[in-house]
Amino acid sequence: MKKQYLNDIRELLEEKNFEKRDIEDIIADYSQLYDDMVASGHTDEETMNKLGTPRSIVEELSSERRQTIVKQPMKGRKLIALSPFVATILFFVLGFAYHLWHLSWMAFLLIPVTAIVVEGLNKRWKRHFLTPLMPFVSVLVYMALGFGLGMWHPGWLVFLSIPVVAILESRQRNILSTLTALSPFMAILAFFILGEFGLWQPGWLVFLAIPMIGILNGKNIGKIIVFELSFVIAIGLYLYIGYVMGEWTLAALSFLIPVVYGILSGDIQIRIFQGDWFTKIVVILTIAAYITAGILFPTTWAWLWVIFFLVPVQAIVRKGGKENILVAVMPFVATTIFYLVGFFVPGAFAYSWLAFLLIPMAAILKDK
Repeated sequence: MKKQYLNDIRELLEEKNFEKRDIEDIIADYSQLYDDMVASGHTDEETMNKLGTPRSIVEELSSERRQTIVKQPMKGRKLIALSPFVATILFFVLGFAYHLWHLSWMAFLLIPVTAIVVEGLNKRWKRHFLTPLMPFVSVLVYMALGFGLGMWHPGWLVFLSIPVVAILESRQRNILSTLTALSPFMAILAFFILGEFGLWQPGWLVFLAIPMIGILNGKNIGKIIVFELSFVIAIGLYLYIGYVMGEWTLAALSFLIPVVYGILSGDIQIRIFQGDWFTKIVVILTIAAYITAGILFPTTWAWLWVIFFLVPVQAIVRKGGKENILVAVMPFVATTIFYLVGFFVPGAFAYSWLAFLLIPMAAILKDK
C-alpha cells in the first residue's frame, strides 16, 4: 500500500512539472512520515488518512510553490545585497587593526547567514529555519573553541549539531522516533567525552544505547522488557568480569546474552546463505577487526571506529546508482579524513575540518 501511495504522489508531482530533485525530496519525506506513523502503531489506512490523499498533498505543495514564486519581493533584500560589502569591511578591519587574520575570514560567513535569516523571516523556510544555519553556527563555535581554548579536539563534536537540529526540525516525529534517530549522535558525543577522561574502554558501551532505544519501538511489551534486561545483564557481567577478574576478552562473551535472546525471539535473524551475504561478511569482519585490534592494541579504540564506515560505503558502491555514488560516499570519506588527520597529526584539527568541504564539492560536480 505504501508503494502505491508514494507512486501516486510521484505521478501527480510529475504532472505538475515539479523538478526531479524536488520530487525525490518530497517522496523521501513522505516515505519517512509514513514509516514513522506505522512504527507508532497506525495502520496503513489510518496513516494515509492522516497524511492526506496524494491529490490533496500535491495540490497543497503546488499552492505553496506558486506562492513562493508569485509573492512580492522579499523584505530584507537590501541586507542580502549589502552583506558582501559589510563582510569585506569586517575582514580588513579585524585583520589590519587587530591582527586577527586567522579569524577575520569568518566575516564572509555573514553573507550566506544573512540570506538564510532573511529567507526565514519571509517564511520561506517554514519548518526548517535552523537547519540551514547550523553549518555556519558550527564553524563559528568550532573556531571559537579551537583558537580561544585550544579545543580543536573534541571541539569538532559541535558539527554533530547539524544532523541533530535537522532531526529535531523534521516533521511530525513522535518523541520515541526522534530519540531513536538522535541516539547515534548522542552515543558518539558521550563516547568522545568519556574518551577525553581516558575512558575509551569501557566508554564504547554507550553505543549499546542505540539498539536499546531502538528496541523500545517494538509493540510487544514483554519482549521489550526481556530484551532490555538482557542488555543490562550483559553490560553488568562485562564490567564485573573485566574489572574484578581482569578478563576483558572473556567479558566480551557476555554480549551473547542479548544476541541469543534476539535469535530465539526472532528479532535477530541470521541467514548466512540468503540475502546480501557480502554485507554480512563485511559486518562480521569489521566488528572482528575492531574488537581484536582494540584488545591487542588498546590505543586503537580511539580511532579505529572509522572502519565501520566500510559497511554503508560498500552497500552504496554495490547497490547505489552510479550517478549518486560520489555524493553518497563523500560524507564518510570526509569524516574519515577529518578525524584521522586530526588525530594523528598534532594540531591538525585546526584545519582538517576542511575535509567536509568535499561534500558540497561532490554535489556540485554531480549536478549537471
